[in-house]
Amino acid sequence: MNIGKYIVLIIFFSFLSSKSYTETKDSTGNFYKEMTILNQISKKHNLDFYKQTEIMENTFDCLNKDADHIKIIQESTSLLNLLLDILINFPDGFKSVEHIGGKSTLVQKRKIVKILNNISWCFQDYKEYMSAYIDLVRKFIDLNHINSEVLYSKSDEKVYSQSIWMNYSWFVEQTREDIKKSWPYDEKILKILKSNPETLLHAVTTYIQFSNYRLKDNHTREKILKLVKPILYSKKIDLNNKDDIQDFIRLSEDYFAFLIADKNYKECIKYYNDKIKSIDFSYDKIKNKITAFNNNINCQMNSLNWDESFAGYEEKIQYLDDALEKHKFDKDTEIEIYNQLIDSLIAVAGGYNITGFSQEEFDKKVTYLERARKLNDNYMKSESLYRYLYSNKNIIDQDIYNLEIDKAEKNLNSSLLLVEKFSYEDYPYKKQGGFENQKKDLEVVYLESLASIFVQTKRYSEAIKLYENIIRSSENILSVSSQQNLKITDHNTIEAFQFKAAHVQLLRVYILVSDLEKQKKYVNKISEWCNKEINSYDCLFFFQQKMEYAKKTRNIGVMNEAYDEMKNYYEKFSTKNIYVNFMTDTELLRHKVSLYAVKELEFTNDPKKINSKEHLDLRKLLCNELKKFEKKSNRIEKHLAKTVKNKDYIERTSYINAGLYFMKQSSKCKISKSHQKKSLKLFQQIIEIEKNKLDIWMNLPSNFYQYEVNTDLISQIGSTIAYYKDEFDTKKNLNEYDKLLREIFSLTQYGKNLFITNSIKNSINSIINENNDFKNLIYKRNTMTTKLDILTKDILNSVSLSDKKFEDKNNLEKKLKNINLKISKDFPELNKNLKTKFYNVEDVQDSLNDGEVFIVFDSFDFIFAHIITKKSYDVIHHPTPMDYLKESIYILRKLIFLNDNIDEIKDGLSVFYNSIFKKIEDKIEDNKKIIIVTDKYTENIPFGIIYDKTNEKYLSEKYSLSYQPSVGSFVELRKKIINNKITFKSNFLGIGNPLLQKKTFKDYIVSITDFNITRGGILKDSSIISEKYENLPYSGKELKSISKLFSKNKLLLSKNANEKTLKELDLGDFDIISFATHAAVSGELRDASEPFLVLTPPEKTSFINDGILTASEISQLNLKAKLVILSACNTASKENEYAPGFSGLVAAFFKAGAESIIATHWPVADKTTSIMLEETINKTVRQGIDLDIALQLTKVEFIQGKYGAKYQNPKYWAPYVVIGN
Repeated sequence: MNIGKYIVLIIFFSFLSSKSYTETKDSTGNFYKEMTILNQISKKHNLDFYKQTEIMENTFDCLNKDADHIKIIQESTSLLNLLLDILINFPDGFKSVEHIGGKSTLVQKRKIVKILNNISWCFQDYKEYMSAYIDLVRKFIDLNHINSEVLYSKSDEKVYSQSIWMNYSWFVEQTREDIKKSWPYDEKILKILKSNPETLLHAVTTYIQFSNYRLKDNHTREKILKLVKPILYSKKIDLNNKDDIQDFIRLSEDYFAFLIADKNYKECIKYYNDKIKSIDFSYDKIKNKITAFNNNINCQMNSLNWDESFAGYEEKIQYLDDALEKHKFDKDTEIEIYNQLIDSLIAVAGGYNITGFSQEEFDKKVTYLERARKLNDNYMKSESLYRYLYSNKNIIDQDIYNLEIDKAEKNLNSSLLLVEKFSYEDYPYKKQGGFENQKKDLEVVYLESLASIFVQTKRYSEAIKLYENIIRSSENILSVSSQQNLKITDHNTIEAFQFKAAHVQLLRVYILVSDLEKQKKYVNKISEWCNKEINSYDCLFFFQQKMEYAKKTRNIGVMNEAYDEMKNYYEKFSTKNIYVNFMTDTELLRHKVSLYAVKELEFTNDPKKINSKEHLDLRKLLCNELKKFEKKSNRIEKHLAKTVKNKDYIERTSYINAGLYFMKQSSKCKISKSHQKKSLKLFQQIIEIEKNKLDIWMNLPSNFYQYEVNTDLISQIGSTIAYYKDEFDTKKNLNEYDKLLREIFSLTQYGKNLFITNSIKNSINSIINENNDFKNLIYKRNTMTTKLDILTKDILNSVSLSDKKFEDKNNLEKKLKNINLKISKDFPELNKNLKTKFYNVEDVQDSLNDGEVFIVFDSFDFIFAHIITKKSYDVIHHPTPMDYLKESIYILRKLIFLNDNIDEIKDGLSVFYNSIFKKIEDKIEDNKKIIIVTDKYTENIPFGIIYDKTNEKYLSEKYSLSYQPSVGSFVELRKKIINNKITFKSNFLGIGNPLLQKKTFKDYIVSITDFNITRGGILKDSSIISEKYENLPYSGKELKSISKLFSKNKLLLSKNANEKTLKELDLGDFDIISFATHAAVSGELRDASEPFLVLTPPEKTSFINDGILTASEISQLNLKAKLVILSACNTASKENEYAPGFSGLVAAFFKAGAESIIATHWPVADKTTSIMLEETINKTVRQGIDLDIALQLTKVEFIQGKYGAKYQNPKYWAPYVVIGN
């Protein structure tokens, strides 16, 4: 027999023979009956007295990692069932068997508590069993076997239950149970815990700490706050007691978190001031002190108490500096302190961006930011790469804000390499897990900085992809968070902030690109968490963007709503800073004026209401508001007259005052000559500011970000000056007007299609210079920049950065830098020609021939254009709102395609003549050749379609028209002195009639999205091309017919019209290259972000030959073609729907070396194309006339009915345009 069991039995029998036993037996006669029941229960569960004791002892092994936890759980569950059976059989206790703890059931219930307390640790590593433990606890609560009496009634033996509540709450959190199911038990448990004053603070603190995330739910948050508040405000808490103060601080931190989630910032601030601020935290509790600082700042910011927020940050910085100087911390704590210090310094520097108006404040901003940069680089980078990267991203954002783009770019590139290499070993929260999500978040936040640069350079499509990526990443991270019962926007985390900010930035981009459908979507979405009731500090930018959306849609209701939201926000905004108050007042006034301006459109658009009493009264009211606006501006200037202002203040106030003049102009308020003079001085100041900004972009060492710099403000100034010219006596100010307008022209045209301009410049300089070394370097540079652009798109389309894309990008940029250095060193004079430059009116005039007129559209709010001839320069302004024009263009294109009534079409087209071209025509004299550079509003109009109703002629009948992507492209192309005439001796290459399957046009449109592209840009399954596209029978005939016009020609038709054959040719030998095939515009192709031409698909795809020739592949071709003909659908389209005009296939062919391109504005019939191109090329070759004139003559033949009445409709002849030289 086991010795332990033998001893137990001896003790038991000794007890049986005792006096107590005998007395019980004799007095009641119930002993045997109760013992029999107990024995039956024991046998039922197969647990004798010894086994019960052994199981109880084993429960303590749950804290031993090497113990068999599953076995302990199973046995303990059996013991719990045994105890439950005893309580069922003896609900009122025992009458005679005192040997197992007395007559009360309290001992059994306390045993249950002990078992549940101990075995809770056995469940820790078994998530699949956690719900079983939860059920056990709830069962005994429901049976009232766990209650206040069991836990807290006085006895010799203390009952410990803390592990039950701690692990129970944690397990419920882990299982993500619906809060409505778990809350009734939370309520019962908290009631039990509250019943004992001695342990109240510690017990409630522990329970809430482990239930923190789930109890923040809207369903429970208010109840928890109601429970916790009296505990924390209780005078019974002894803050001199070590245990009490620790629990008080912990519960206070959770109280803050609940208040912030509940948006109860008023109580948050009060509690901090009443209960927390006065606590003297020792340095060993510095993390708690930091949390207290952060909670106060958070609540102050959300309460819009600007001064208090600022003061809170500065107090925190001072405290952290003192702590680091006076105390030695362990390494982990030291890293945390430095991290908090760095982020606080960056925050204060960012604050000065908003509030600072003096040079002194500007210097402080620089000092704070540079100190943060130094600490981050010299300390944090080596101690914690994870924290370094997050702080560094904020530093980069500050550099971008301050337009220190060169510094930001270098930092961004090196940081992205670090993010790419960031490994599990660098991750400081290994125990908490989540490495993959956190790395993804790091990638996303850095790409967010790229997005802000892309917005400034009008790479809108790329920016949209990045912001969408941020939203997805934030959702993914928060989806595995413990706060499952909270909406994403109610989370108080970095990811939640990123999620909200990315939505607002997307709204901003869609406003910039005038996508009304997407604007509406994001306004509705963001309004869920930013509205009149919820207006935290991160909502202001949304309210501003919402107002812009409302103005664009002329929705008075939404404008009033946005105005009220902003007004409500600013009424709560608390600061003594006079400059900030001025800014908020003037912004509200500006939006009030905008409201009146939109209301005025109701009158100006209705001939019956215009100049009515109501209209004139409204205009008077509007102009009076603008006077108030002006008075406020003068008042602040006077108040700050003696202060040395910083450049940010000068820039902001200049823009505000410029806005005043723009609004006066659009509202037709009276502008005195003194105001006019003052505004001209202001405009000159802004032009200088913008010129300095553009210089920064021009001097960037990398082309990675350069695309099209935003110059909308300068365009507005140009439009206003053109208005002054029309409205005032211009003789006195004519020279000043002319000087300003010429500067405006140069500035606004710098950024337009910069990428194409630079590509053309490189190609032309390579052609006109004979030095082969120089040519080879230029070719290498072009190849390298193309690869860099492809890699950029790849990065933006990528799911992660794990495959070393930024390392590849960095290596490419190093090679590119070395090539640039060699060009600069070996060919200094030639290198000057390649540098980005401002093109002026004189450059254009020097490049023009007699009889030519150059028209550059540069509109913003209203139509504005520059008109340049060989000897003259002028501008026009027309009060047609651009949003109205854009809407009209959309209606026009529908009208052309859906209506065959030519007279009705002409009536619609005459509207454009009156609004766009009539004033231009008054200034172009007898010049008959027009070269056009469009803007984002006019880029979708083939100008030849515009109809002059008075003279009953289309513009195509009056003028020969051609287009240029930019002023720079025109000037550079005209530098080429080699003869570019197309003659019989020109060498022709035709590619077309690819071998495809017969398919309807409907099938082609519907199914094109089935295409699937690999990361390297290769079509995975080329057979889909044949399935999705129909044959083009006329394309082969067209190419054969055109080829006969030339003595040297080559045709790639049918199966030979493939990528491999094309790329094996020396394409530099051909003067004319014609593609007669299908084209797909960007956005039609899944997983690809660029347009392409369709060729004959191969049996097996490869890098060289996959059946589609993408824009990236085209740009790497080495062409010297005088003309490229794109006889396909929509080839004049953009790279993507938000890119500049001619940035798709046209840009790719220019980059490859083409000088001129014939392209189309919309899908065209196969037969029409054949006629149009054959006749145009025939006229060019046989009559020796320019291409634009030949195209004009052919269009006139269509208009006059030479090819049949059907083809007189503009939809057949209008889309063809000549672009280039």
